Amino acid sequence: MAYFPFMVDVDGWHCLVAGGGRVACRKVKALQDFGMHIRVIAEEFWFGWTTETVNCERVKRSFRDSDIEGMNCVVAATDDERLNSHISLLCRKKGIPVNVVDKEEECSFLFPAMVKERDFLLAVSTGGKSPAMAAYVKKQLQSQLPDYYGDMVEALGRYRDFVSEQLGTQKERKTAFDRLVEYGEENAGLITKEVVDGIIKEVQETGEG
Repeated sequence: MAYFPFMVDVDGWHCLVAGGGRVACRKVKALQDFGMHIRVIAEEFWFGWTTETVNCERVKRSFRDSDIEGMNCVVAATDDERLNSHISLLCRKKGIPVNVVDKEEECSFLFPAMVKERDFLLAVSTGGKSPAMAAYVKKQLQSQLPDYYGDMVEALGRYRDFVSEQLGTQKERKTAFDRLVEYGEENAGLITKEVVDGIIKEVQETGEG
């Protein structure tokens, strides 16, 4: 069964990553752009860990059961499968979301393959069945997406309240936003206040929507 793609605000969450290898490093890199406080516990750290590429707290010691206390989510990414399973069981007993590398059946959440540009986020998941396919589809989509979508989302968000205040019905607002998206797509994501005013005026005058 496929996983439902909840979009959750994790800004300020506390996340524990158990493990210091290449995979754990990759998991941290996927998480660090979302405002989490990340703590990594491992007896040894892969040489690729640097403060420049991974912004997190690192603790060099073995995992303790008490390490999951106060955590909003946990990633078990050690090279010890028994320890990973133990961490998963601890978390599930306490209702803490947990991801276990290469063990979909022991996860309560998965990492999708992501394309992210500011608040524009595209996620691809195969329900843990084939990370390779998810990564392949991500690359295919990424190669076709314009690089201005992040800027375009920022602009649309900036004018969202203003458009809603100027137009009285949901249908009018939808028409205006559809036109703004079309305009942005035709103009490399550039949406100015003058353009917004013009589209609002057109919708008001024509009564479209």
